[in-house]
Amino acid sequence: MKFRKIIPALLFFPIVIFAQDAGTSDPKQAPDPVGGSVIEAPPEAASAAAPAATGSAVGTPRDPGSLPEGASNPASPGPAVPSIVRPTTPSVTPTAILSPTPSTASDNETPPEENNRVLYGILGTIGALALIFGATNFLRKRTQKQNNQKNDENCDSIRELLRKKQKELVESAKNWPKDKLKAVLKEKALGLLTDEQKKMLKQAEEAKEKFDKLKADVELLQNKFDLCMLKLPSKNELIFKKAEATDEDIKKYLEVEKTAIGQKTYSGISDPGEAKKEMRTNEVFFIFKNGKLAGTCQYELKTPDCAYLSGIVIIPDFQGQGIARKAADFRLKKLKYMKRIEVATHPDNAKMLHIYVSLGFKVESRRENYYGDGEPRMLLVLRR
Repeated sequence: MKFRKIIPALLFFPIVIFAQDAGTSDPKQAPDPVGGSVIEAPPEAASAAAPAATGSAVGTPRDPGSLPEGASNPASPGPAVPSIVRPTTPSVTPTAILSPTPSTASDNETPPEENNRVLYGILGTIGALALIFGATNFLRKRTQKQNNQKNDENCDSIRELLRKKQKELVESAKNWPKDKLKAVLKEKALGLLTDEQKKMLKQAEEAKEKFDKLKADVELLQNKFDLCMLKLPSKNELIFKKAEATDEDIKKYLEVEKTAIGQKTYSGISDPGEAKKEMRTNEVFFIFKNGKLAGTCQYELKTPDCAYLSGIVIIPDFQGQGIARKAADFRLKKLKYMKRIEVATHPDNAKMLHIYVSLGFKVESRRENYYGDGEPRMLLVLRR
């Protein structure tokens, strides 16, 4: 549920990045004006300031007769006064100053800031989609794992109850006084029953009713177990089915063992009697992939706290697909309450050695001629 709350927030991640980037970007700045010209004063102001700069009077020249005696006419020519030459500055109109210089870049070119915003948006979207995909895939696998574990626990409980009822049914059949009942029935037909025989006949009838009820319970549990195990596997999903010591299962078991006979790293079984004994003393499982038999795996309960992984065989057509690893995980889950788990494998079987070591097994010893085939074995132990 936590991931389902996080996923909607991830959808807004690219939008937030885009908005933040847009808010922090600088606006375009107009190019600075070119030319450092200074605005001159208007001509009227320049002409008004000219007399003060040149030292000449303003107005009409005086009449010589009106001047006092001995005074000179300032308007009359006198000695030449050197003129002051001032540098002239080019006239620049305000329009020329305020208008910006034409830009050399094209007006249609996308600014770098806009390109960055688009790139950040794309990257953020890709990252959000990757996170959503990963979270969804994780939730799907976790849900599937929980459902499979729940189904396995339900099937295991039904199977244990079925075995218990089957055992009771077998014991009830063994204790059935078959010969005595035949004699009693003959006496009943002749009408010569004693009180003891009548009592025995009544007990037999009650035992028969109990037997029939127990048989019906076994059939019902068997149907429930078959329905529990009858699940439609998805593509490439492995199905582990418990093998029984029946003629059909023994035949399948020998077919798988036949593919491993003659190998240096495994001692295969070819005798039906030995196979039957193996299936009675071990928990043997057939491995199916896409509805086809892919191999077998088994284990033996040596003590209440110790188990032995007694064998695993994968048919050559299904090798290299990770089935051996999944079979090892399957057996360890079945033995999750065991304090000690042992396994023996050939020193040259590097693949299985790597699998067991990666699962926490430690090499305890090396034993020569372990199975009587003249080949050594490495004994590995997992302690919990």
